[in-house]
Amino acid sequence: MKKFLVAALAALSGSLLALAAPTAQAQDISFSKDTSSFLVLNGGYFDVVKGDEPAGSFGAEYRHSEGLFGVFKPMVATFGTSDGSFWIGAGVAVDVYFGDHVVLTGSFAPGYYAKGDGKDLGYPLEFRSKAELGYRFDDTSRLTLGIAHLSNSGAWSDHNPGVEVATVNYYLPLGNLFSMMK
Repeated sequence: MKKFLVAALAALSGSLLALAAPTAQAQDISFSKDTSSFLVLNGGYFDVVKGDEPAGSFGAEYRHSEGLFGVFKPMVATFGTSDGSFWIGAGVAVDVYFGDHVVLTGSFAPGYYAKGDGKDLGYPLEFRSKAELGYRFDDTSRLTLGIAHLSNSGAWSDHNPGVEVATVNYYLPLGNLFSMMK
């Protein structure tokens, strides 16, 4: 199952890049196309690479519209697993737009991890780094595939197995949400 998920993520990412390449000219690369904050909902697979203690994953994030230096957007994020583990953190995200529809996002956030009945990551302080590749729709909502890595960096614990989480993410522009409520 693990090999299938990794292969499927690679195939979907490659297909998205191939479809988007004609529209993503070098002059179309930018860091700011969206002016709305986002609610991000995701689901996925926890421990996708090693597969020692796999579990389902589900989460939510808030991405603020205004970025530090116009690039680093503040964010808060959380996820839980079907084994009762959870992580919550805050950090920054950077969006790189290739044309109007392809978005590459990187984020970094320190946070608190509780293992519940799931995988022991060695220490409550865990750093999450995440990369996403996705499609930006005309209404500015997005659908992305992501891979995240959690690690305590080995600085506070000799036990630092780390873990990868593969996710499918849907970005809901909060401006659109509030306009639907009127």
